[in-house]
Amino acid sequence: MSGEIKPIPKGILDKEVGKIYWKKIAKERLMGIGEYRVRANFNPSEDNIVDQIKQKTAELINMCEQLKNKDARLASLAQTEYENAAMWAVKAATAETATD
Repeated sequence: MSGEIKPIPKGILDKEVGKIYWKKIAKERLMGIGEYRVRANFNPSEDNIVDQIKQKTAELINMCEQLKNKDARLASLAQTEYENAAMWAVKAATAETATD
C-alpha cells in the first residue's frame, strides 16, 4: 500500500450520521474504521494479494459503518464477519503451497 496509514483522529468519524471523512495530510492517508480493524498497514510479507484482501474488506467495513444509523447491531455483526473472513483469506493467501 502506498503511504503509511495513520490512526483516525477523534472527531473525524461522525457516528451520528454514519459518515466517514477522509482527509489527506502531508501525503499520508488517514485510516478509517475499516482500515483500522483489518490492520491495513500490517503486511510483513508485502504480499499484494494480502493488501487487496485487506483493502476490499476495509471498504465493506466502512460501508457497514454508514449503515449503523439504520440498525447498529446488524451493521456491527456484518463488520465482525467481514473481519473474520479477511483473517481466513489472508491465512489462505499466505499458506505454503501443498506439494504431493
